[in-house]
Amino acid sequence: MARPAKTSWMDLLGRQIIRPRQGTVRRERQFIIKMVACLLLYGASATAYVWIHLQNISMGYAVARISRVQDELLQQKSELLIEWEMLRAPQRIARIAEQELGMVPADPYEMVIVK
Repeated sequence: MARPAKTSWMDLLGRQIIRPRQGTVRRERQFIIKMVACLLLYGASATAYVWIHLQNISMGYAVARISRVQDELLQQKSELLIEWEMLRAPQRIARIAEQELGMVPADPYEMVIVK
């Protein structure tokens, strides 16, 4: 029986006889998977937060725009009510009837009362 040749420490290190422990690669892979999952979860959360914030800002602009339109419509309504009251004033109707249409007030004996 032949004896194996003696090897020096340099030969042992050069051949990489030292191997990682059993299961270390699996643990490292699981750690990497967990880290990637955490990063994806963090990214999704950050994206959701930004999206909600942008939606909030756009809703604020929409509310301001609608409020401005409402104020303009209320102003227009008040102007139209004033114009309506001016147009249906009895003095104005009498003036238009006399000047433009040539109408005159009826005499009391010309009136017919319908019952």
